[in-house]
Amino acid sequence: MLEASKSHNLLNVIAGLINENQVKWDQQKAQETLRLKDYENAKSDFDKKRKRSLLDNDAKRFESYEFYLLLLEQHKLSVAVYEALDKALRELKDQIEDVTASYYVKLSRVMETLITTFEHNKNALSVSSGTQKGSSFAVPMMTIAELKNSLDAGIAAINVPGMLDSFMNLLLQNEEAWIQEDENRISRLVTDFFVKSAFDGFANKTITDFLRDKYTAQTGGTVTNAQLIKFIYDDWMKVLTGKASPLFPFDRSVWPQSNSSMLASLSFPAISDPIKSAAEDMHETSKLWQLKPSALTDRIYVMCSACGLPLSAYNSCSAYEKMFFATKEPGRHYYEGKKSETMKFSDWNRLPSITPRSLFNVNSAPQELKDLLQQIDVLYDKARKFGVLDDGSRFYEPEKDAISALNRCCDVCEKIKEEADKAQDIPELQRELAAVKQAEQIKMLETAMTLPEDGFRDTTQNILRIQKDYLLHRLHCMKSQGNG
Repeated sequence: MLEASKSHNLLNVIAGLINENQVKWDQQKAQETLRLKDYENAKSDFDKKRKRSLLDNDAKRFESYEFYLLLLEQHKLSVAVYEALDKALRELKDQIEDVTASYYVKLSRVMETLITTFEHNKNALSVSSGTQKGSSFAVPMMTIAELKNSLDAGIAAINVPGMLDSFMNLLLQNEEAWIQEDENRISRLVTDFFVKSAFDGFANKTITDFLRDKYTAQTGGTVTNAQLIKFIYDDWMKVLTGKASPLFPFDRSVWPQSNSSMLASLSFPAISDPIKSAAEDMHETSKLWQLKPSALTDRIYVMCSACGLPLSAYNSCSAYEKMFFATKEPGRHYYEGKKSETMKFSDWNRLPSITPRSLFNVNSAPQELKDLLQQIDVLYDKARKFGVLDDGSRFYEPEKDAISALNRCCDVCEKIKEEADKAQDIPELQRELAAVKQAEQIKMLETAMTLPEDGFRDTTQNILRIQKDYLLHRLHCMKSQGNG
């Protein structure tokens, strides 16, 4: 292996060969002077003898010369060989280090990360109770502790050595999936292997299988379909529908939740027949719960919504209102200072309360708002008293000619009053006063303007209550435009 224990590490082996070669190379280089000196002495002796006589054939000196020449050439060859071997070994070492850094070190890091991750997962599973605390809206349908028996049986059936061998082969055959150390690609590769290969028998279980394992562990025996349906109905359908309620804090003094219609749905995995049967039982128990088979395979989802409720039903409206009127600082209203031709008012700070007048507790209102409401109450009472608004929420206006006649009578009375200076003028003044009283019987003419006729109009009392709420809201908006 490129990196392993010391005795099996290829880099260590190559380093040992380099050291061994260096020792031999140094030994050869240390003999260089000696080999050269021996060769030169042998050659000098042979040359001297040869020069004295051409016929002198001293075989001994020639053999000596030949021997030391051979040793010198062998020495030169050995030095060249050790030098070339040193270069080759060092290049091999550099190449292996490059491969190690770009491949095996990364592979080692990936494996270490996976081992650490597996260890963390194991620890988390071993200590996890699987329950949600507090006001969580998610409730686990099963815990690791409840599935421990079936999990242990599944793990025991796995050929661990064979699985690890297959996993390493997978990594080596799919270098592109991990060489860049991309967590997402590595995660996909590992997940696919364990889900589709190593743990396929366990990972491919359906929610029905897991629930059956859970209740089998609880009862200690085989769980039939009928028993499983009852468990699901009692433990989940009843519990989840009991917890489901609109997440809206109602101000019950303004609008009880019971005044609103409810829409409720129960979504369940379409692949699970026992869960479907339990959901149908819940629908039979309460028609409120509409069934919605889902393509999701691992959860039961319950939702309940309130429909048809006023904004004033929000529990914190009165608190926000008090905060609004507690200061005169600019910026109290989001639209303050923003005028538009499409808006029917200009002073946003004088908008009416979003709580209808009939449901508003004037005694607890801020003084500024209380004064506005009391002024508008008076206007409503006058509108009803003088026939400006009838029981059908239609508006009326006085006949213009009758108003003109009344104004003329009043003008005459004023003139007589100013000119009268003796008792004889009293009868004339009385006649004109009678004419004024006659003119006061002004005919009211129906207009096209009406108030909305919606709401729960079951009694005259409720009809007039809704009418007052609408009129006061309209009058309040008119005052915000500066119209008195």
